Amino acid sequence: KAEPYNLLFAMIRNETPNESQRDKVVSLMVGESSLLLCNLRDPHKPTELTFQPKYGTIKSYCWHEEHLVIGFSLGYVVVLSAHRREMQEELASVKYHTNYLEKI
Repeated sequence: KAEPYNLLFAMIRNETPNESQRDKVVSLMVGESSLLLCNLRDPHKPTELTFQPKYGTIKSYCWHEEHLVIGFSLGYVVVLSAHRREMQEELASVKYHTNYLEKI
């Protein structure tokens, strides 16, 4: 595997209805093709996200509230929910740039 880089931290709403606290999540890029997310409440079960080749390679990503926004080299921007049960589904996927995207 590639070396991890671009480490970010986020606070997301806990999925347990009785708890009002937020979970701490660490995210990082692994190479140019996947993201690894680790909820510090359950650090031994990280989630690896990979994406369709049509998007190109991951150029950058950021957290916006409780959403993960990912920019790809072929101009796509993808938005995912940070909640584990919704994370595998894209909330939005749009090609904003026709040639190339370097950073979001």
